[in-house]
Amino acid sequence: MWIGIGNTILRCGGGGAPTFIEKSYTVLDTLANARYNWYVTMDKIPGNSNKILMTWIDGAAHTATHDTQIKMRISTDKGRTCGSAVTIYHPVDTNEIIINHITGITSDGRFHILVVTYDGISGVYTLLYLYSDNDGTSFITTDVSALMNPAMDYIAVTGKLRENDGILIGGGYEGLNDNSSTAKLCFRLVTGVWSKVVMETTVAYENETYIQALDDTHLISLSRAEVTMDYVQMHSDDNGLTWTRDYATAFCGVTANVGSFGFLSSFMMNGVKIIEFTFPRRGLNGKLYTIYAKASDLLNDGVLGWNFSTFKEIWDCDPTVIGNTVQTGETLHYDNDYNAIAWWAQHLGMVDSNIYLFDVDTTNYNALRALLFPSYSADADSNAFNAVNNTNPTAIVNLVGGLKQHSLWTKLKAAYPMIGGTAALHKYNLINPADSDAAFRLVFVGGWTHSATGAKPNGTTGYAHTYLIPSVDLALYSCHAGIYSRTNIDDASVDIGAVKNGTGYPSVALYTRQVDNTGAFFAYSGSGGLVDWATGTANADSRGMTLGSRISNIINMIFYRGAQSGLTNITTALTSQPDVEIVLGADNFNGVIQEFSTRENAFTTIGAGLTVANVHNLTRIIHYFQKALSRQV
Repeated sequence: MWIGIGNTILRCGGGGAPTFIEKSYTVLDTLANARYNWYVTMDKIPGNSNKILMTWIDGAAHTATHDTQIKMRISTDKGRTCGSAVTIYHPVDTNEIIINHITGITSDGRFHILVVTYDGISGVYTLLYLYSDNDGTSFITTDVSALMNPAMDYIAVTGKLRENDGILIGGGYEGLNDNSSTAKLCFRLVTGVWSKVVMETTVAYENETYIQALDDTHLISLSRAEVTMDYVQMHSDDNGLTWTRDYATAFCGVTANVGSFGFLSSFMMNGVKIIEFTFPRRGLNGKLYTIYAKASDLLNDGVLGWNFSTFKEIWDCDPTVIGNTVQTGETLHYDNDYNAIAWWAQHLGMVDSNIYLFDVDTTNYNALRALLFPSYSADADSNAFNAVNNTNPTAIVNLVGGLKQHSLWTKLKAAYPMIGGTAALHKYNLINPADSDAAFRLVFVGGWTHSATGAKPNGTTGYAHTYLIPSVDLALYSCHAGIYSRTNIDDASVDIGAVKNGTGYPSVALYTRQVDNTGAFFAYSGSGGLVDWATGTANADSRGMTLGSRISNIINMIFYRGAQSGLTNITTALTSQPDVEIVLGADNFNGVIQEFSTRENAFTTIGAGLTVANVHNLTRIIHYFQKALSRQV
């Protein structure tokens, strides 16, 4: 139930209960007045685990010319109750409004704030640095606008200020008012001097950069990408001096609406640093989501480190009130205790900022712990495979356990782990490891090279029978096909394929990386006229997992390394499937084998249609299987 403080009572709504975060909230504090409260942040006080400073901007919408101020409340019981609101920064000029601010407290107890203001008359942006050594009672203010790029129209600060190895780091962005250019920024405070690093300059509208430390040297950032309606991940190996773009994430793509200002936070579990990303889905009846990862997984495996089994909806705006939406805020996560969450939630043009207490008891933490630190035991299915291929029993036990834990096992019709180094061992189907056509075991034909790293066709004669026929063994409008490739090459070859000659050319075919560097997936689509196939964006590396998935009569998708790269909304829904078998390493065009591949195959999967979350989980499981065999790419 909801307990309202002040004049706001909210309700929990939408979806089933998550497995590890109860949809049971207490509204701890309501920051409501006749105007707006927005960009809420919270900070723990070093040396006092119960004390929190919460700040927010009190004033009108940030595009208006209106008096604004930064206010603060102090809690001494981890946010269960808060003291009175006090103003800690108020521009002297009432034409100057506060656009946004970010805060952080360093280990020496100093409270730091970066503030962006805007003069509604002159149109000038200002970047200010404030710090306090007495918990916000008084501040020293410095103008650091020299960090701004004069060629840009505006600047913003986003996320949080994080101390890492003695350096204070925060995110932001600057750009042009027509959104034709945006630069993602990393602000660094080193020995009292601020500097600015341009992380990446983009032509798409990517902004709102959030930064979190994985260890003393390595950082990750997530930035909202409004064009793709997702988030873009980057990483730094030198504590924010230089940055590299990773493959796009798909958090918001899962929720089918553009996200907004999110927060990266961290806490400890089992002595391991856990990263949490909490973000909203904006718009009518917006929702709030969270997802977790071990810091070490994000460090070693990039976006695949995110554990999609922990992806949960944790709040839904009251669907009975038209115009509700979730905007911005922060998660303050206590180790094995609870989450205090402050979010700016909009209600019919008015905004009330609330602190919510998410009661996470020991039982729920154990459920989250089981997702982040899984332990699998042998069962009948892993034993059956290990009975015919005993190359690495532990890796197979963990592979089967992961597939079952993430509800993927029953979605796979055939899965070929390609372990053992010989054709006799590579042939077995993990789902049914019988040596028969009916079990879809492979029969290799022509030139193949078999080794401990996988099976590699020669590109001219090599292919493999699967005996899996889509019209017999797969459902209409529900199928997937994927390959973990260890070879980087662009060519016209097919890695998994079956095409029936005739009207519409019904097909199931996966092109990992074509001559134009794009991948493509045909699923009951017209290959002859290239009708309704899913084609990905440019892919400079065909290594890793490429997977296509058809999940309905109108949706066909392709993914690189777990991230969605292309989606086709079907306009010509064929009603037939290919009635010829799928082959590996080439395309079976009505019984004629063609378009031979030379990519080394370290895993193949074929089965039912997979959702975005399914694909991320499956790719992640296969990636860790490859790591267990020391052959990941």
